[in-house]
Amino acid sequence: MPVDRIGLSPQLLAKIFPFHIAFNRKTEIIQVGNVLKQKYPRISIGSQLATHFQMTRPQMSLEFDAIYKRLNSIFLLQYLHNPMQLKGQIVYIEESESMLFLGSPWVTDLTQLQQLGLQLKDFAIHDPLVDYLVLLQTQNMALADTKQFAEKLSVQRAEIHRALEKEKELSKLKSRIITTISHEFRTPLTKILGSAEILEHYSHNLSREKKCIYFERIKDSVQHLTEMLNEVLLLGKAEAGTLELNPVLVDLLKLCQNLVDELQSTKGNQHIIQFNSYGNFTQVWLDGNLLQQILSHLLLNAIKYSSPGSIIRLELMIFTQEAVFKIEDSGIGISPEDIEHIFEPFYRGKNAENINGTGLGLTIVKKLLSLYQGNISVKSEIGAGTIFTIKIPLQSKREKEK
Repeated sequence: MPVDRIGLSPQLLAKIFPFHIAFNRKTEIIQVGNVLKQKYPRISIGSQLATHFQMTRPQMSLEFDAIYKRLNSIFLLQYLHNPMQLKGQIVYIEESESMLFLGSPWVTDLTQLQQLGLQLKDFAIHDPLVDYLVLLQTQNMALADTKQFAEKLSVQRAEIHRALEKEKELSKLKSRIITTISHEFRTPLTKILGSAEILEHYSHNLSREKKCIYFERIKDSVQHLTEMLNEVLLLGKAEAGTLELNPVLVDLLKLCQNLVDELQSTKGNQHIIQFNSYGNFTQVWLDGNLLQQILSHLLLNAIKYSSPGSIIRLELMIFTQEAVFKIEDSGIGISPEDIEHIFEPFYRGKNAENINGTGLGLTIVKKLLSLYQGNISVKSEIGAGTIFTIKIPLQSKREKEK
């Protein structure tokens, strides 16, 4: 029988249904899809359908009339020469008294696809199974990345612990570390593990949008963990004395304004960040990257510990030999007994214990300022806000060239 009597050209059928099978009233195969022809050459034209397949759903013999009575069913054909199962529907072609099976291999994970010698490119673009397998592949990659990150995190935590062993107040410090890690690291790790387990066990019941939500949750948690690890690593470098100043000509006005604009749009969209400046704003010799980290930590703290809608102020004053920065908020404030310890690693004020944070931000600020031979002071009152004042000596271009 000419293949064009089936109703579609072989080329179009091969493109839309690369796994299709056409058979006549004698259940002789009269046409097969390109992928089946290439991957499974046993399925030859003229051979009996029952030589290659068994009908497992619905359970019935491969007889033309029996199949015709069940045309509204979803059919599952078991290939007899390997574990492949084809799932799809059968269409009756009246003018040629033939039937056309339209379906694709039924697989639930990527390892099955490999066992069958198939690849994603073998499937038709429209096949929903392709979307499922792509999401499954993305899920497996996310799980592998999560496992690798957890191993890396374990190694880095061990290195941090060894470094902290050298501290004079080891017992207090270890207690703070345990408290901080159990609180700050547990939450994102729990989110990662929970999302990964849902994707692993219930992926087949989730819509694409739901899966994307869980993948985004994993990525956000990993980013949060990475930021915390970067803080710890930066403190480690400062403690080890491996951080060095790299002064360049910096426009302080521009640096402060850019930082305020960035934080306003990313972290402080529920607050009002005001910037005021005074003095002769010539370019000065400073390490702009380290200065930006100092100001960023203080501004982020002000945002974190202030109520939404409140005002955060950054003030810059330049004098002949020093630059003075003031960061002011109207947040929860710091008690007098806590002020004595806020620059210690992992220390959290008593009124900040329920707010996320590692207790490293102010320690990092203090360490970085020591590179500038600068200093920091703080004035605060519980419930009335906090003012941090930073003073950094300035180096003239002539001194720099010497």
